[in-house]
Amino acid sequence: MKIAITGATGFAGRNLVRLAAERGHEVVATARGITGPGDFQGQARFLQADLGDEAALRATFAGCDAVIHLAALSAPWGRTSDFERVNVAGTRHVVRAAEAAGIGRLVHVSSSSVYFAFEDHLDLREDATLPPPVNAYAATKRASEDEAWRFSGTVFIARPRAIFGPGDTQLLPRFLAAARRGPLPLLRGGRAMTDLTFVDTHSHALLAMAEAPAELAGTYNVSQGEPVVLRDMVERLLGGLGVPVRWRSLPAPLAFAGAHLLETLCRLDPKGREPPVTVYGLGLLSYSLTLNLRQMRQKLDWRPPIGLDEALERTIRAAA
Repeated sequence: MKIAITGATGFAGRNLVRLAAERGHEVVATARGITGPGDFQGQARFLQADLGDEAALRATFAGCDAVIHLAALSAPWGRTSDFERVNVAGTRHVVRAAEAAGIGRLVHVSSSSVYFAFEDHLDLREDATLPPPVNAYAATKRASEDEAWRFSGTVFIARPRAIFGPGDTQLLPRFLAAARRGPLPLLRGGRAMTDLTFVDTHSHALLAMAEAPAELAGTYNVSQGEPVVLRDMVERLLGGLGVPVRWRSLPAPLAFAGAHLLETLCRLDPKGREPPVTVYGLGLLSYSLTLNLRQMRQKLDWRPPIGLDEALERTIRAAA
C-alpha cells in the first residue's frame, strides 16, 4: 500500500514510518515542520503540510491508498482554542483533503482519555458510554472522532492507552521530572491500575487497521493488554534509571483541592505556564482505567508484538 502518515515527525509518528516501511509499504510522511536531509533514512518521502492547509494536505495525500492521522496536540494543559484548532479543525481538514484526493481509507488515532472519569473503570469496551470530558484534550479528541466518522470512505478509529517507549516525550519525562522535584503523591492507597501501550505495539495496531478488510472498520482499543498497578510501573521504570522514587500519602480531597488552586493561578498567568500538578494528572494517579482488547484480538486477529516486561526493559535501556 501507499500510506500517508500525519504527525510523522513526532514520537509515535517516526516509529510508525519505520515499521510501515519495514513491512513493504510506500510511505508519505507529513508534518507541519521541516526535516533535515535523510531524516527518515530513505524510509519515506517527506512533504511538509500544516493541518490547517487543506490544499497542501490534498497534494500530500495524492495517489495514496490510506491516511493514518496521528497528528494531534496531546497535553494535560493548554488553551482550549489550540486543542480545538489542531485536534478538531485539523481532523476536519484531513478528512476533506483525503476525500478530495480520492483516498479510500482513514485510520484516525484518538485517545483512551475519552473514557476517563474520576472513578475506577476496568476492562472498558469500545461501546462503553463515554463520560463528560475531563479536560480540553479529552473533549477535542472525542470531537475529532466525530469529524473522522464524516469521512465518506472506510474509517478505523484507534483509542490507545498511555504510549511509551524509546524517544517518549510525555509519559516517562513527566514522571522523571516529578520524581526529581520531590515525593510523588500517593492517593487512594496507590491501588490505581492502568494499561500501557509500547510504541511498537501502537504502530503494529495502526498498520493492522490500515491493512484489514473494509468490513471490519470501526473503533478499536489499543494497549499491551497487561494491566499493571501504576505505582509498581513507576517504581520499575524510574528505579531502572537509578532515580529514587519517594511517595507521600495524601488525602485525595486535599490533593485535588490543591491542584484546582494551582490550575486557577496558572490560568491567570499571562505566560500560560503549565501547573506543576494538574487535576487530570492526579486523576490518572488515583483511578484505574484499563481497556478490553477483545475486538482487536477477535476481529483483526491481532496481538501485541512483544510483552510488557520486554517493552519496559527496552525503554529503560534506551533511556539509561
